[in-house]
Amino acid sequence: MSELQNDARRNNLATILSLTAGFLIIFSGSLFSFWHTAFFPHVDTMMGSSEFAGSFFHAITLRLLLGSWVIIGSMLMYKRPHEIRKWGIMVLVLSAISFVGMGTFLIGAAFGIVGGSLAILKKQ
Repeated sequence: MSELQNDARRNNLATILSLTAGFLIIFSGSLFSFWHTAFFPHVDTMMGSSEFAGSFFHAITLRLLLGSWVIIGSMLMYKRPHEIRKWGIMVLVLSAISFVGMGTFLIGAAFGIVGGSLAILKKQ
């Protein structure tokens, strides 16, 4: 296989893994939101303040934003292959934040870390 075909496959794999990671991060945020509202609708009154419920809202919002940014980064990897390293760094950092900060589906964060790493390792 030629070097050009290897680079194209690496680009496609990085894009697919990163795109999947973004969707999984968003899905986990949506699932967490559903789970919180369906099973614990009165968590703020049980804990004595609404600050606890506010932290759930912030975690859900952050997951949705991180997932959206990972998706945008993966689309830009595909649209602008000459800047793939820059978008790979973006996907890698955002996936690492998702992995460490919020305990999302670990597979989504892992896909993002692998996809971002593949994009960074692409030869110029």
